[in-house]
Amino acid sequence: MEMIQKDKKALSMWISWILLTGLVIIIAASVMIWSKNFASDNAASTERQFYNTDLCSSISIKIDEIYYKNPQTLYITTTNSYNLRIEKIIFEYYRETDRLGVSYTKDIVIKPGMSKSFEIPADSRVGIEDVKPTHVEAVPVAVKEDNDIICQDKRIRVEIS
Repeated sequence: MEMIQKDKKALSMWISWILLTGLVIIIAASVMIWSKNFASDNAASTERQFYNTDLCSSISIKIDEIYYKNPQTLYITTTNSYNLRIEKIIFEYYRETDRLGVSYTKDIVIKPGMSKSFEIPADSRVGIEDVKPTHVEAVPVAVKEDNDIICQDKRIRVEIS
C-alpha cells in the first residue's frame, strides 16, 4: 500500500502567519495603552505642577525663634507671612551642611499673618551631642482638595540658637 503524504509545510506556514499577526496585534495594543497612560499621567503631573506653583506663590513662613528646650526638644515660633493658610510644616535637621536624615512633619494650622509656638521632638540620634543639629530647614505645606501641596521653593533654613 502506498501512503498518501500530506503537505504539512503549507499548514504550518498559515499557522505561523496567524501566530505572528496575533503577536503583533498584542504588542501594538500594549504599546498604545502604555503610551495613552503615559501621556495622561504627564498631562496631570504638568497640571498639578502649575497648580502647585500658583498655590505656593501665595504661601510663606518665617521662623521667629528656635532653640533647644532640652536635648530632645526644639521650641519654635513660626509666623505665616503671606496670605494662604499653612496646614503643615516639614522640618529637616542638618549639622553644618550635612543632612542628618531626620525629618519631622508638624500638623499645624497657621492662618495668614498669625504666629504659633510649638515644640517638635528630635529623633533619638539628634539628642546625642556629636550629632546635635545646628540648622533646621522648614518647608510649608498647604492642603487643597485633600492633596498636600509641598512648597519646596518656599523652604527656609534657620540656625538653631
